[in-house]
Amino acid sequence: MTSSNVPQPNTAEELVFDICQRSFLSLWAYRNPKQRPLGKELCDVLVVCEPDVLIFSVKDIAVKDAPEPVVAAKRWLRKAVEASCKQIRLLSQKCKSAEEER
Repeated sequence: MTSSNVPQPNTAEELVFDICQRSFLSLWAYRNPKQRPLGKELCDVLVVCEPDVLIFSVKDIAVKDAPEPVVAAKRWLRKAVEASCKQIRLLSQKCKSAEEER
């Protein structure tokens, strides 16, 4: 984090956003959208082309050494994949409840 406490995009996030920008998704792609009024990052890239929404959550986490490879793989799975799934699930719920309020 920088001195202003703003998270900096990691290389994987930059790659995903770059792919979106180089494709037809560039018209609808938003990098690091924030939740109002808190300013909390909702996801890494949000693509909105009604009625469809694509949510990208990128975790740049390396597999760390552990006594057992299975243990290292499970830790990585929890930190990378499950964390992204949770972030996407929460944003999806927020989008659905916002749509129901319309």
